[in-house]
Amino acid sequence: MRVTLAIVGILVGCAGAQAQITVPTLVHRSAATASETKSEALLYITTADIIWIFSFPRTKFVASFSVYGAENPCADEDHVFVPQYGPDDIVEYAHGGTEPIATLEDAGQDPFSCAVDPTSGTIAVTNYGNATRPGNVALYIRAQNVPVIYSDPDIYYYWFCGYDDKGNLFVDGISHNGTALFAELPAGGRTFTDITLSERIKDPGSVQWDGNYMTIADEPAHSIDRLDFSGSTGTIVGTTRLSGWRSRRGEQSWIAGNTVVVPTDRYQLKHLGFWSYPLGGRFTKTLSRFPAIRGVTVSAAPNDR
Repeated sequence: MRVTLAIVGILVGCAGAQAQITVPTLVHRSAATASETKSEALLYITTADIIWIFSFPRTKFVASFSVYGAENPCADEDHVFVPQYGPDDIVEYAHGGTEPIATLEDAGQDPFSCAVDPTSGTIAVTNYGNATRPGNVALYIRAQNVPVIYSDPDIYYYWFCGYDDKGNLFVDGISHNGTALFAELPAGGRTFTDITLSERIKDPGSVQWDGNYMTIADEPAHSIDRLDFSGSTGTIVGTTRLSGWRSRRGEQSWIAGNTVVVPTDRYQLKHLGFWSYPLGGRFTKTLSRFPAIRGVTVSAAPNDR
């Protein structure tokens, strides 16, 4: 069964205030198709068993469809990829599509997040790990179904990953004793290099290229840091502070142009906030009443690619 979102209230404040788009009711009926908005950028929001699609940045509801075990998605120029915990695979959708067009197997692993190399199309997937074995990073070269596995001996639990514009892959996670770590797999390389950051980040979050800098979310500080690298050192050269971001559960943020989106609430993750980037400050808009957001990504409009 498809699940369609019924938006029953829109509250818009005066100039300078925030707009809250409230979604208090889920109505079961045939979902709208995304065909009419395939020329637009699209926001994908994953929950455990539903993927929601909205136009971006207008946040007009487009479609929703059922999935199982969806985690933190990613997107390239034409496709959206969704890691699935349980089925242990990565499902591929066309931009605006609601039916899978391909599936990458990740058998016996714990897929958590992904990123697409803009230079080669390789898909990186972080496998979280569990109490009996450490995680790793699976690279699907040219989106082929048999991955090449890489690991950093210091990282036990792998969280988020992201490519820069040159095809260098960055990942974060924690050691077995809980120490936060950040590492780079250079383009064409076979070994991770641990990166020492100029300031300690206790709980690192999403890792993403913003068009100029590699960024890493600092969840306890509710901020996103921009990094400049020299060898194995990463210097924080700018910080975007997100007032109103209260959660601390390893949720995914996503930077799309001059906007960053991230779940805002502390525990249930029912609300998605929109902030100006890199300005930060107070969120400008929220989408509300989701059943526990897992992740977000934006698939760019065709004419923006």
